Amino acid sequence: MQRMIRALWPLGSSALVLSALLLAACDDGDGSTDAGAIRQDAAPGSDAGTASDAGPADAGAPNGVRGRVTYDRRPFQVTGLGAAVPEPAAGVVVALLEDGVEVERTVTDADGAYVFARGPGGTLEVRVLAQLGAHPVSLLDFADGLYAFRAPVGDVHVSEDELAGSLAIAATVLDGLAVAAEAFERTEPFPNMNVYWERGRVTPYGTSYALGPDLWILGGPNDTDEYDTPVLLHELGHYLQDVYPYSDTPDGDPHAGAATDPRLAWNEGWPTFFSCLVRDSATYGDTIDGDIALLEDLDALPMSGEYVARPGRPQSQTLSEWIISGSLWHLYHADADRAQQLRRSFDPLTGWLDDPGQDRGFGGRDFVDYLDGYLCLGGEPQRADIQAYVVNERRFPYDLSPACPKPGRPMAPWRAPPPVTLPGHRVRDGDGRWLHEVFVGRVETPGGPLGSVRAAR
Repeated sequence: MQRMIRALWPLGSSALVLSALLLAACDDGDGSTDAGAIRQDAAPGSDAGTASDAGPADAGAPNGVRGRVTYDRRPFQVTGLGAAVPEPAAGVVVALLEDGVEVERTVTDADGAYVFARGPGGTLEVRVLAQLGAHPVSLLDFADGLYAFRAPVGDVHVSEDELAGSLAIAATVLDGLAVAAEAFERTEPFPNMNVYWERGRVTPYGTSYALGPDLWILGGPNDTDEYDTPVLLHELGHYLQDVYPYSDTPDGDPHAGAATDPRLAWNEGWPTFFSCLVRDSATYGDTIDGDIALLEDLDALPMSGEYVARPGRPQSQTLSEWIISGSLWHLYHADADRAQQLRRSFDPLTGWLDDPGQDRGFGGRDFVDYLDGYLCLGGEPQRADIQAYVVNERRFPYDLSPACPKPGRPMAPWRAPPPVTLPGHRVRDGDGRWLHEVFVGRVETPGGPLGSVRAAR
């Protein structure tokens, strides 16, 4: 399953004006146009092409430029993916272009609205970037092109066919990082993250996975994850394990059921718990072709098979990730005080597991070490909950006796994915960065990937 690799180890006059601008930009000087032309807003490093990053402008400014950005999202449901519905693109970067040159930037608010305090000038357009304003997170194609959506000023809606999946992924990541910032009591932005995704294409290792600080997300052709919020947040959990060292990733299969190395079971079980925590839902799932392919309820895991441990064996025994994710979910919900339970759940990560000397059970960071930290760092009132759920129900032989206080899967062979024609074209922005730019409301002419565009009818 895609969540499973931690690895290596989503015609009016304005249309005529936009069409004329595109033709002029691609003019070779003899009146002809080059379908594969590479355009550049301005020379890299020039003042004209550098965004001001001015931030949101005064919404009451006269003669301002304003609008709202929305995108198609297919909601994840226990029955599969729902039909596309418009959602606001919150927290993404929007650039203002004047005569094709970027002159200012801002970030959309929670409703997807943007405002620039700028009066009429030349021909104005906006470019919506699949990039977060609060954290250095960028949505890229497999050739490092940042997804961008260019349109006349005003309201902008990006359809599913226009690669709205990139904005859906950005929205899910933003939601997850907001919860993580609260839980880890983090005030500064999270470190740089690149999320690679292409509609209709598989990733280099055939699944969705985290590779260091980067995420690789399936785009199809059958198994897609841009709208599978449980899977996306699971992979974001792996990113957090890279930011904060509270997990180990030795070689081996992290999804070997009851035979999983305890370190790998912890490494996979925690991100599933985090995914459910962010969504405030006990249900974890994944879709293929829009239909449910995996569905687990952490509130009602089976009482047999890999979902229970073997009480006659030691604490260092192999065990499945579901015992861990289910236990963490149960402990978090055992008390109604959310702030207290969030602190209890996350304190062992940075206050216990980060110390390599705190080691019981199996050698390395595992479920036993987490439970030790949980009890020692404020979870003692839940001793009875651990006994009732972890020991009695899930049958894991934890001894509840920490010494307090104390100071994947094998890599698959590379197979080149089949070629896919994506909408849009390549263009460099004023800073010299490659963009994978889609003209919203326009369709691609035949001629190969990232070719020319024409006005939609």
